[in-house]
Parts: sequence; structure tokens; C-alpha cells
Amino acid sequence: MSQPPSDIDEQAALWVARLQSADASAADRVACERWCAQHPAHRVAYDSLRGLWGDMGAVPLPEGHLRSLRRRQDRRLVVQGAGGALLGLAVLAVAVLQGPRWLDRWQADYLTEVGQVVQVTLPDGSRATLNSDTALRLDFSAGARRVEVLRGEAFFEVEHDPAHPFIASDDRLTARAVGTRYGLRHGDGTEGSDVTVEQGRVAVGLMGGNDGDIELTAGQQAVAPRADQPSSHIVVQTVDAGRETSWRQGVLVFSHRPLRAVLDDLGRYRRGKIVLLDDEMGALPVSGVFDLHDVDGALASIAQRLPVRVTVLADRLVLVRAR
Repeated sequence: MSQPPSDIDEQAALWVARLQSADASAADRVACERWCAQHPAHRVAYDSLRGLWGDMGAVPLPEGHLRSLRRRQDRRLVVQGAGGALLGLAVLAVAVLQGPRWLDRWQADYLTEVGQVVQVTLPDGSRATLNSDTALRLDFSAGARRVEVLRGEAFFEVEHDPAHPFIASDDRLTARAVGTRYGLRHGDGTEGSDVTVEQGRVAVGLMGGNDGDIELTAGQQAVAPRADQPSSHIVVQTVDAGRETSWRQGVLVFSHRPLRAVLDDLGRYRRGKIVLLDDEMGALPVSGVFDLHDVDGALASIAQRLPVRVTVLADRLVLVRAR
């Protein structure tokens, strides 16, 4: 009798986790290969989850080290000969492994690790609160007040200065304000970038767009289309700004939000991957207030309320499937 797909996925995940262990033996690898050869579905599941594991690593670079590297770059330090070739290969290897995340960290003036929420004071006295896994690049030269959200999400409490508008942007949206409170979230592969206003007024436009800016007031949110979407227009909607930015208080608040979206949000605060194995479960509504510093506790609470089972494997992989 063949195994259910969910059991195959879980067994494949166990093999992936086992072979990543430092004490994995040659016998373990032979046994895994034997299991993969038992049925084509085993090989497909193993290769798929092995690919997910490949995206989980992180190379933590402390902020001081990043600044040191940037200063060396600014001095145009040239490394010649074999040593330079080895350095270039090392940089390339890290870039390939980390992808855009590593490049964002290289360029950042401020950054947070996964699970961190940090407030910083900017050169003009404005304050920025960085959500988990966020990178900001600043330009406060020659009277400018510009902040680029390279990845993640930030909330800005802007010092009033009519002569020098405060401009926050990512690769899709630009938001201009004089003195206000608002957040900008960098889009990812599933959702577009958005700007949420808590207080004051913010002029929002698409990067490179021709429609002009849209003025938002408190309680409004502007959502940009994803880069792969044909639409070139911003969607404006009314939201609960406090709920949208509740992460600043260390909690996530959901009201009838689809399970798939909730898992995506929780995944921002936990290293590794949270994988939903049963697509039909993704539409189940979730409501509640969850501690973003205890993602595993939030997942356990969801499993008690919904007909799903949560399995944590080797700390870096969480499987969610129907019971």
C-alpha cells in the first residue's frame, strides 16, 4: 500500500534534517538513497525539501563589520594576485548562497536579524523602528532626508521640517512626508509593497510611475502591484493602522486572516521555513493576538484551534498539514 503524500513529505523532511546533522554517517546517506529509490514520489519529495533547506542558511554579519567593509570599499582597496582571486571567490560564494539578502546587508546602514525589532534615531532626529530581517540605507547628505528600505519593514516617526521632506522608498514605492508617522513594507514574491499612515499625510507614488502621487491620510494604506503583475496602479484602502503595525508592540494581530498569510507573517520572525503541505488548509481563517517572540507557541495555538498538525524538524523546518 502506498503512503499518503503528507507522510512521504514528513519522511523526506526527516531524511533532509538527518543528513544535515554534523554526525551524519555514510550509512545514513546509503539508507536515505535506498529510501529515495523505493518510489519516484520519495525522490521528488526529498529533492523538493532539500531545495527548501538550501535557502535556510544565514551568514550573520555584525553591523560594525559591514561598516568596516564599506569603508574599505570607499578607499578603493585593490587586492591583487592570488589573494585577490581567493577573496573574490569567497565574496561570490557568499553572494550566491545568500542571494539578495546578502547584497541588502552589504549596502545597509541599519539592519536587524530575524526575530529582532529595533528602534534607531536618524541623523535629523526622526525615529525608525525596524521590523525583523530589515535593512535600511540612508542618504542625509546636502540637506536630503532619504531612507531606502532594502528589505523588510520599517515604521517612521518623522521630525517636522517643511524645507526638507522626508522620503522613504523601496524598489516599488516612494513615500514623501514632512512630519508624520507611517510605515513602509518592502514587497516580496507574494505581496506588493505597501505604505500605512498612522498620523498626518503622506504622498505616495510608484517608482518610475506616470500617474503622479496619491495623498494618504491617517488610517489609509497604499498597496503597489507586485513587480510581475501587469497593473501599474496603486490600490488605496482603509485599514486599522495600529493592527497593521502591531509588531512594534511585540505582537501580531489577525482578524479572519487566511492561514496561508498568517504562516507567511509568522515566518518572518523565525529562522528557516514554515511549509504548508495542504493547500486547501491555506484558506482557513485565523483570528488572535500572538507573541512574535514565540512563533512556535503561536503555531501550537493555531494547531489547537484549527484542524492542522504542526511538526518542527531540526529547528529550521516546520511542516503544517491537515490532521
